[in-house]
Amino acid sequence: EKFYSKVKQIFVPPRPELAVVRGAVYAGLNPKAVTARISRRWYGVCQWMNFREGVDPESSRVKIDNIWRCQKRFGLMVKKGQKIGVDEYLEKELVIFKEFNSAGVIIPIYAFNGNETPPDYSTSSGMFKLAELNFDTPFSSTDVNSKIVTFKMYFGLSEIKATAKLDSREITTTLRFDATDVY
Repeated sequence: EKFYSKVKQIFVPPRPELAVVRGAVYAGLNPKAVTARISRRWYGVCQWMNFREGVDPESSRVKIDNIWRCQKRFGLMVKKGQKIGVDEYLEKELVIFKEFNSAGVIIPIYAFNGNETPPDYSTSSGMFKLAELNFDTPFSSTDVNSKIVTFKMYFGLSEIKATAKLDSREITTTLRFDATDVY
């Protein structure tokens, strides 16, 4: 009666719990029934990017190898609402610098829930850290000043897997899809 103005008829199956069990069995028998996901969040990593004069704050300006860089910029990997195939991965190359990463490299993974375009900086309001990937001592004394880390995000049936590869080393972390907007 309360919802009659919105919904004229409500049907309830005779044994609703069986419908739930049947759905679970079908999902177990055919796990590839879901072929894609629509991202509920913006995902990315914190990275060093070229400094944008007049846009980036001066406090984030650092000179590395004679190039002005901006630290703590949000490097977008996935847009909110983007369709991502199950088991598809998205890849980004990140530059790490010997001067700032001699003891270790931390690659933070961030998310943003808002409907608007996410802020440029991982330290901005509304951004939250999901996980970190850590490499111990990525540089030897004879290494060049910078290296490339290949970063991938895989979107599976029930989880996100983030992988970073540096030289011959690879590290991985797994994040679960959360049914709520709170971590």
